Amino acid sequence: MGGEAAILNSNDGDILRKCWRLEQAGRISELCRVEEPLPAPGAGEVRVKGSFIPGLEYSGVVDALGPPDTTSSPFPSSTIKAGDPVYGFTRFGAYASHLNVPLTYVRPLPSSFSFAQGAAFVVQGLTAWHAMIELGNLKKGQTVLVHSAAGGVGCFALEICAKFQAFPIATIGSETKRAFLLSRFGLNEGQIVVREKEDRKFARQLKDAVRGKSGQNRVGERAQGSHEIQEKEDGGFDLILDALGGMYFKEGYKQLARGGRMITFGAADYLSQTDGPNWWKIIPRYLTRPRLDPGDMCAENRGVLGFNLIWLTDKVKDLNAELDDMLKVQTRLQ
Repeated sequence: MGGEAAILNSNDGDILRKCWRLEQAGRISELCRVEEPLPAPGAGEVRVKGSFIPGLEYSGVVDALGPPDTTSSPFPSSTIKAGDPVYGFTRFGAYASHLNVPLTYVRPLPSSFSFAQGAAFVVQGLTAWHAMIELGNLKKGQTVLVHSAAGGVGCFALEICAKFQAFPIATIGSETKRAFLLSRFGLNEGQIVVREKEDRKFARQLKDAVRGKSGQNRVGERAQGSHEIQEKEDGGFDLILDALGGMYFKEGYKQLARGGRMITFGAADYLSQTDGPNWWKIIPRYLTRPRLDPGDMCAENRGVLGFNLIWLTDKVKDLNAELDDMLKVQTRLQ
């Protein structure tokens, strides 16, 4: 990543860019760094030169602008000009030193953000906001289970809980992450669960965390009156953010409150820790994956919603509005 671009033709603005490619889906170790021509920006596009460029999101400096796109209505980000620091999202292709993207997918980089922070904010911040607010309908005082709480999406989810005065239970995969959550988000010990790998033990951990809810802190502040966060008659979680799947999905679903929602956006429990897939691990877990009966879901009044942020990028105006809302609540992460 990075590196200076060589101008191939100063008349038409084509450049030679560096990018990372896989000839076909496979291992990360098979990524190859190549050089290839990139044409001048087309109508309604800008060319971004990146200094920190993950795969779906990017940040950098506007290197060139294409002619105005007369086929679509103007969008507020059309005020962007060459030399401006920006960040945004795209459907893959961001592993490159330069990329052409539609102007509507580009946003001015906040002055308090570094390029790394800008690139790290977009997809993870949008994922947390879309899951909890747009799909999860989060309300004040509700109980929220946040898996992988020390990760990017998890940290943003805890910020959202603080904004909406919800009560989070945060799960993590190792004890080493506990101190980070305690110091960064003001959680109580009882709000942090180091996940057990056996279903009965994990189920007990969740029950104990919910049972200890009354009188504990919300994120970063003392609860305003313990009566506001008393356990509900049926107990359980109002909202669960799940990107783990497997046993953790199953045990979490069992402890949804009536009217509770589980939002799923991944299945990390199936992933291999090696370069290639571990079929001896994946196949048994796939065959024993949780299955839900719609009739039972109706009787229990519980819901499961899944989403993939990549396929929401067509609704760019909606996502830009969600990004604006998310920017207002991520005060601790700057």
